[in-house]
Amino acid sequence: MKKSAIIILILFLLPLMSAVEFEMKTNLSQGETMMAKVSGNFIEPILKENILFYRGHVRIPVDVAVMRIENEFYIYAELLGKTPDSYSIVIQNVQYREGTQIIEEDIVQNFSIIDTMADFSINPGFMFTKDDFYIKVQNLQNNEITIQIKTKDVGSFIHQDTISLKSGEIKKINFELQNIEQQIFETIELSSENLKYEIPVYLFVIKTDWQETQKSLKLEPSELIVSMPTNSHTSRFLYLYNLGNETLENISLSLSDSLKPYLSFSWEETEKLEGNSNAKIELFFSSDENKTIEGKITAQSAGFYSISDVSLKFIQDYIPLDEDNQTPVYTSKTCVEIGGKICSEDEKCDEEQIYAKDNVCCLGTCKKVQKSSIGIIIGWGIFFVLILFVIWFYKKKYHKPRKPVDLLKIARGKHPKISKRRKKS
Repeated sequence: MKKSAIIILILFLLPLMSAVEFEMKTNLSQGETMMAKVSGNFIEPILKENILFYRGHVRIPVDVAVMRIENEFYIYAELLGKTPDSYSIVIQNVQYREGTQIIEEDIVQNFSIIDTMADFSINPGFMFTKDDFYIKVQNLQNNEITIQIKTKDVGSFIHQDTISLKSGEIKKINFELQNIEQQIFETIELSSENLKYEIPVYLFVIKTDWQETQKSLKLEPSELIVSMPTNSHTSRFLYLYNLGNETLENISLSLSDSLKPYLSFSWEETEKLEGNSNAKIELFFSSDENKTIEGKITAQSAGFYSISDVSLKFIQDYIPLDEDNQTPVYTSKTCVEIGGKICSEDEKCDEEQIYAKDNVCCLGTCKKVQKSSIGIIIGWGIFFVLILFVIWFYKKKYHKPRKPVDLLKIARGKHPKISKRRKKS
């Protein structure tokens, strides 16, 4: 009897259990950086555009970021300047599985900002990196504070143990990677007397002093924004890098379901990529009615993966900026970070160029531009023609032709000069 009652109770409570877990503090101090973790079997990844914030029932602007690490999504938002009140974070337009069903409804988490000021704020609230990095902290108190710095695995980073900040001061805490031989999910703890942050860090590239990286996969640009007219076609290029020394095989490229009706590419899963090399992937876009679509392109091989965020904007009566019916490709990274070069004034890129954070970046080879001798000859020819024209014009205007000498008048004594001489005599 007891066993059957327990089974009935479980069957009754099972539908009440949510398929999505939302972990975050529900009471935050003023200025405190909000951090959350969302877990669930999502069909599409959670994007920045899916996350909204409300104060009561009024939507408010909040600077938010989201990152996927393995099967969980990490979100952080800067709430500096937000006054004490009741708030909510809403994740909309997402689908997730709940048993055999596909659920499409908003995920809502309520929280409050209380009437106390946080000791300090942080930025960023998570890290996904293959290089040394830093976390920026700001003292929000009226007095000096000390922040303790701890990591779970002491061998992963070189860093200081404490940092002191004066009132309002902003400092960077630098973390140097060392002796990392595999991909690591790490947690950094920053704490003061009244506040503690646990910052997730995913290290996805090996970095040691004695061994070079063997394999590494990278898509560039990491963010692709394409604006195009409705009911039209265009193309772009995506670059896939193997930054390691070993060959990557069976590299697969996949698209978010939202992109599949509008995007195709030239790539075979059987293709391989040699170490320290890259491949160009041509993307083909087609549009329909006026709308915006967000999604991702994912490259995977032997446990390594890289993601490029794609934003498609179909605009009625849109006129592209250049003659090739294409808009420039932008990235928030520097040219060095995407493995490119900045060509000098006398060089030209032989591949597609990307507008990087610091300059126009060439993903191919910068080649010297050969100056044409024909242009020089034409230039000098024009110069000499102008000189001849000036000489001709001067003679035409200031040197009138002399009248011909009339010998008969001279003989008769009627020439003006002879007449003057006779009068004088």
